[in-house]
Amino acid sequence: FESIVNPFRGFDKVELKAEKEFNGKPCHVLALSREGFETTWFLDKKTHLKEGAVELVKVSKGSVRVLTVYANYTEHEKGFKYADRIEVNNGMHKAVIRVKQFKVDVEMDNGVFDMPK
Repeated sequence: FESIVNPFRGFDKVELKAEKEFNGKPCHVLALSREGFETTWFLDKKTHLKEGAVELVKVSKGSVRVLTVYANYTEHEKGFKYADRIEVNNGMHKAVIRVKQFKVDVEMDNGVFDMPK
């Protein structure tokens, strides 16, 4: 949840790079890093919504490039937009996440946040 409130928390360096096209759209490019992790975000120049990200994830034998594409932004009744289609591809596997429902201000039992026993 913290990454939604402050997406830059935990990074040692955030740098605005040259503009670049991503998925057919002109984007601002942000390079973010911390020890052992690098990611590049592509933000739509017009809407400032996140169009995608490229991450270098360290694994035992080097690093893996992970591409994430955010698509089909939908406006929530509370006024914010969210991607209802997220594609994650690491070169060997591709996952597609579809958001069918996005609830806000839902009453919940605090027990759902307890650590499993």
